[in-house]
Amino acid sequence: MARKAAIVAVIVILVAIAALWLLLPQIQSGGVQAVVGKVGIPVGMVIALWRLLKSLFPEGMKLFVASVLRKIGYLPVELKRTVVRNEVEGNINRAVKEFGCEGSRLLPHPASVEWVSPGELSPDSFFRDGRIIIKLDYSENPHRNIVEGGMLYCKTGLVPETRCYLSDQFRRGLDLVFVQAVLERNDLREGLLYFVQEVAQRELTVNPDVKKHYDRFYELHECGYFTRILLPELRDYAGRVHIADTRRQHHGWIENFVDFLMEMTKEPPLGEKLAIELDHIKKRFRVSVIIIGKTQRLAIEGQRPYIKRIAKCAQEGARTIFLIGPSNAIPDIAKNAVNLKIADSRTCDNYYVTWRESVQRAWCARLEISEETAVLASDRVPDMEAWPDFEAPVGPDEG
Repeated sequence: MARKAAIVAVIVILVAIAALWLLLPQIQSGGVQAVVGKVGIPVGMVIALWRLLKSLFPEGMKLFVASVLRKIGYLPVELKRTVVRNEVEGNINRAVKEFGCEGSRLLPHPASVEWVSPGELSPDSFFRDGRIIIKLDYSENPHRNIVEGGMLYCKTGLVPETRCYLSDQFRRGLDLVFVQAVLERNDLREGLLYFVQEVAQRELTVNPDVKKHYDRFYELHECGYFTRILLPELRDYAGRVHIADTRRQHHGWIENFVDFLMEMTKEPPLGEKLAIELDHIKKRFRVSVIIIGKTQRLAIEGQRPYIKRIAKCAQEGARTIFLIGPSNAIPDIAKNAVNLKIADSRTCDNYYVTWRESVQRAWCARLEISEETAVLASDRVPDMEAWPDFEAPVGPDEG
């Protein structure tokens, strides 16, 4: 997106310069009024186009301006601060927007950078006017700025309502993986090197409990489950708690859910079934996952076994159902589940993941199901009971 915005901006600037160049002879021969009129029109067009580009590609334009200013040898302090502000905001907000799309409105609040004033004690972050305000201590090191800015964003913007139910070590591991994911998404290789050497390596070495959580979360990130499953479910956790729940119970329920997700990262041996279901219908998490590979079942029986399984999961208590795997049929299965009123809403996206030592495109669809929809799920389709069962084998490659 940033590259596209930069190309468009350069084209606009070149067109404006060419227009001014063509008008120059006429301007030279005209009076003051003609000069103002002929210069004002193209300048006004450039300003209007610039504002349009900023509204369409806010993160891309911030990064474009920062990259242009970085090429200037000497800059006054205020311009340097503008460069850093644009870099931090552009990189964080671009990742926030993309992760929000993956995680079903996961991160609705963008970041704005303000500098720590001399009277303030330390960097901080807080919520104000629909944005996460990052009070950052200015540094000449561009990599430190984005890493520290990302960590401060996590403090206020990453699953904020649920953070009080997480242990300190769990929360820190979550933040470290999120910042690393931001750096990877923006292809900030030098920033990633700084993060690993100066932040993660030092902290993980001295704190084994943080390392345990970090390792698990990063494995989920590599499988595509971190922003698509774990973080959205943690975000929604705060709305399910009871006042009588104890801190120990919170920690136990959340750890058990992570254990459940870790089971999905294990690849089945070659030749064993690829279409499996996993249920975690517990007090505070009511989740089912259906892993759908490129199986014979789809070719032979179509989508009916999967639709039937979704309805069954809903009736057994699942309020969120994830369809994941390399099958290109996943988006259509999710769409049909909503059309048949077995699910209330869906989100779906695709990504690339290493599966059985090769990079493949995978899908993740998230179905949300209300209590009312779950009760009536099987009744929506009168002949659903006669449909093929998800669990029944259909060939040698499926158990």
